[in-house]
Amino acid sequence: MSADPPREDIELRSPRKQPKKPAHLSGDSQASEGSSTSDGHIEDVNEPYGLRELERGWQFLQPFIHENGYVLRPRYWPGWKGSWVGNDLNPLACEDSIVVVILKIHTPLNGPDNEEIEILRYLSSSELASDPRNHCVPLLDVLEVEGHSPVLRGVRIAVLPLFRDWYEPRFNMVVEALSFIKQMLEGLDFMHAHDVAHRNIISRNILMDASALYPQGFHGAFNMNTSHRVSEAGLLHHTRLEVPVKYYFIDFGTSVRFPNAPERRLVSQKHGSGTDFVLPELRENGQALYDPFKADVYALGRLLDHFFYKGHTGVEFLRPLFLSMLHDRPDQRPSAAECVEHYTHIVKGLSRRQMRAKLGFRVPVSWAERVDNFFGYWKLWWIAVAKGRTQLFDEV
Repeated sequence: MSADPPREDIELRSPRKQPKKPAHLSGDSQASEGSSTSDGHIEDVNEPYGLRELERGWQFLQPFIHENGYVLRPRYWPGWKGSWVGNDLNPLACEDSIVVVILKIHTPLNGPDNEEIEILRYLSSSELASDPRNHCVPLLDVLEVEGHSPVLRGVRIAVLPLFRDWYEPRFNMVVEALSFIKQMLEGLDFMHAHDVAHRNIISRNILMDASALYPQGFHGAFNMNTSHRVSEAGLLHHTRLEVPVKYYFIDFGTSVRFPNAPERRLVSQKHGSGTDFVLPELRENGQALYDPFKADVYALGRLLDHFFYKGHTGVEFLRPLFLSMLHDRPDQRPSAAECVEHYTHIVKGLSRRQMRAKLGFRVPVSWAERVDNFFGYWKLWWIAVAKGRTQLFDEV
């Protein structure tokens, strides 16, 4: 994956109730290609917002996906014609002009050591899925594409829930940050307790279930295309103090699972892991073997320190925990379970007033962000103090 990992958010529909084709879809499968010119070139009436090369595969797979009870965006239906074509609509204001692929596909090209689907199946089993400490994205379905076309032998599509970037909306109060930090530490401990190492913990590989925050839903492309999003002005949404929010690790494409703790072993760095940093233990030799569990602790510590100490003010009391996770020597880093214990020990001594403090900025930000932070914080203060919404304070 060259940019942000695909976010799995196709809409679930019952296979027995097939949805109607959108009105602006033509019955002609070539409609999106337009008419031929004198030199034989086929013009695309949707340009410059037509399908990109990587998107055409999803248009090809749309009938198969539809037959299995799922619906792609109108953009990927055969014969799609932009809803702005032939009228005065602004393409940038039309949902179907947004360029984004929002499914995750697995092929034999992923390599024999790619265990993502198998690991997700294990972590999504009924026994593990019911554990509240499980913060691994649940696997809803796996579509075997092979029967659709012989050229797609071994191709599978993973169906996962629609989640949202964990930092949107932004955090304004310390208790919001504490909830996120606790859940991530708890989730890492759960994962490691079941002998799974993630190996690619970075910001874009964490999402949140925002269904309670946005009860009317939100557009699935929000996560993928920051420069072209459906407007959320007027969209009903709540705050993290009013409704529960759960955060999840995603993208287990480089993860590894061991049969049990005694059989854990050192591993080598996988090509294309997607991390934007080098582990201290690999600085001198990028091909050296390393402990993937201690590497996970370092990666999560780096993320937490970057966002909540270097980027914000208000959670300085957690810096000793972050620094312990960032120790250059893997054998000196705490285990995930010890990180949870350290966090609990620190937070149990905090007062409600400390938790209600504003999460400020340690780095330069725009005036617009400061204004949003100011009013967002006082809105939360009113909800916590005047309205008595304190459940989140009890949970952290």
